Amino acid sequence: MEHASHPRGTGHRRGAGANRGSARTRYRAGWTFIELAVALIVLVVAAAMAITSLSHTIVADVRAAAEVVASDLAYVRQLAVANGTTYEVRWDAAGGIYEVVHVGPNARFDQVPLPPGLSTASAIPNGYVHRMSDLPLMGEVRIVSVEVTEPSRQAIASFTFEPSGEVSPLQPIRIRLGAGRGDAARYVDIEIVPQTGLMVVGDPMASDEPQVATAAIE
Repeated sequence: MEHASHPRGTGHRRGAGANRGSARTRYRAGWTFIELAVALIVLVVAAAMAITSLSHTIVADVRAAAEVVASDLAYVRQLAVANGTTYEVRWDAAGGIYEVVHVGPNARFDQVPLPPGLSTASAIPNGYVHRMSDLPLMGEVRIVSVEVTEPSRQAIASFTFEPSGEVSPLQPIRIRLGAGRGDAARYVDIEIVPQTGLMVVGDPMASDEPQVATAAIE
């Protein structure tokens, strides 16, 4: 847009300026993606550090696990936006695992890169699997539920991140993790805003009841 304000230049110079501007635009777009990738790496590393540095209590375990899962889902969302394709996240609460699978039509994206800094993910055809039991925690962290919360609560087995960044179904999604049993149990919710696909992580709570989440992860 800068070159439009200098009408005295020759057509050749305007063309060259336009090319340089286009190059800068392309470079900046690539650099923005690199910045986002680095930010995601920082999130994952920070979550991993939380696992090793926090005192190993039930609260620390479930909080650290929630940060790891939210960072991983943010990475999947970014893949969908950057590649212009669709990724599905499939949940097996009973098995304590979730899978990330490319389901878009372009086969060149079927080999899904493992999330950077997350050594607990393992490659599978068209994606990777994350086992909660592989997290280096003192206690067991389990997937309590995955559900849409509006217009009514309903369990779901999967959802997708679309090229726009939004999720499908286009409904608020809540992933609940838990650790411990009985009165000692603690839970953390990861809320997904449907229109943006951004994650919001709640504070640990003592009861298995709905909670308003408080901290956003992009």
